[in-house]
Amino acid sequence: MELVKAIVNYNAGERTATVYTRDKAVMRKLDKLVADFSDIPTS
Repeated sequence: MELVKAIVNYNAGERTATVYTRDKAVMRKLDKLVADFSDIPTS
């Protein structure tokens, strides 16, 4: 099993999250999720 390091900062007041990772595969998956769900309203 490979360990993947990521830091997630969630701001409950603004309902936003920031994810930091150096894993390129995780970055690509997150980028795809953002693209796939970019039409969902945030408020």
